[in-house]
Amino acid sequence: MANITTSFTHSELTSTQTHDLYCAAADSYANMMFNPSAGSPDDRKSMYSQPQNNVYKTGDKTSPISVILVSSGSRGNKLLFRYPFQRVAECPSSLTAKQRSPYALNTSGDGLEDQDGDSRFSDIILATILATKSDMCGKKFELKIDNVRFVGHPTLLQHPPIIQVSKTDPSPKREMPTMILFNVVFALRANADPSVISCMHNLSRRIAIALQHEERRCQYLTREAKLMLAVQDEITTMTETDGSPQSPFRQILPKCKLARDLKEAYDSLCTTGVVRLHINNWLEVSFCLPHKIHRIGGNYIPPEALERSLKAIRPYHALLLLESEKALLSQLPLDCSPAMVRLIKTCSAVKNLQQLAQDADLALLQVSHCLLQRCFLQHQKPNR
Repeated sequence: MANITTSFTHSELTSTQTHDLYCAAADSYANMMFNPSAGSPDDRKSMYSQPQNNVYKTGDKTSPISVILVSSGSRGNKLLFRYPFQRVAECPSSLTAKQRSPYALNTSGDGLEDQDGDSRFSDIILATILATKSDMCGKKFELKIDNVRFVGHPTLLQHPPIIQVSKTDPSPKREMPTMILFNVVFALRANADPSVISCMHNLSRRIAIALQHEERRCQYLTREAKLMLAVQDEITTMTETDGSPQSPFRQILPKCKLARDLKEAYDSLCTTGVVRLHINNWLEVSFCLPHKIHRIGGNYIPPEALERSLKAIRPYHALLLLESEKALLSQLPLDCSPAMVRLIKTCSAVKNLQQLAQDADLALLQVSHCLLQRCFLQHQKPNR
């Protein structure tokens, strides 16, 4: 029997500022920061020699196994997209032999090659277990099955009322949406660090908020879901005709903007850790996986240790721009805070934080807050 564990909890988003500032004292005061109470140089040498349970090797445990989009509605639970694609059998007979039941786990073949992956879960199984009930929406979704942990944020769609128009009105009527809820899920290793799990839920929630907004505005998610399901039906028909199984998700990618966004998010999480999406070419979703950014050699600094050290920043510390002012300003989003622009333009390596706050006409607390958020989650933009 599979070892299944579920939990549903709330997790608040952390508002962060986007700008490419970094603490000039990060290098010179790093030893003191990671152990603020340490007074002697010998004590400060333990900055990077943290216990084994605090510094982890950067590897697969910080990268997702896959990203999955599921929906639930009047037509049942549907798996709209998953990436990477699940490999298919080379011949129909082997496919039939492997999947005697649509709800049977795939314990041979691909499962032996990728024991930590989710390839042994069929699309039907994932659609069934990841499309939650309505009363679970708006909460953290976490499901552990053997050595795979699924993390998401199921979101309920609240469609605007349908406006009745007259028969003589030439404008097209909006069809009644059939989707009730959706869930953007990241599959992780079961032994992933809790901070990684929290970050993945954070990103899932950010994407869900953007999709929910665009669904209310122009039924973007409904259109993309119909496109995905149409391609799946087409590939299924072709498979039944010629007998050669194909992956519908590979055909979905060039036709569906949302599928390409999810693929980009997965690829970014596995490489740089910095995710920048434009949902429907309209809403920006920015996110950073700190485990990929804050590293020392092959080790990453635990977010809690980084947060603890950054709280030791004092008004006599200074900021150092790692890029030119022009380059930093060009990277800021259009709706960034004006205070951030003033901070970048006023920043100087010879000014401490107190002088910088005075010259930028900002409160010291505001400057410190921007610095704290910037160092903790680089390149990340707050949700407004």
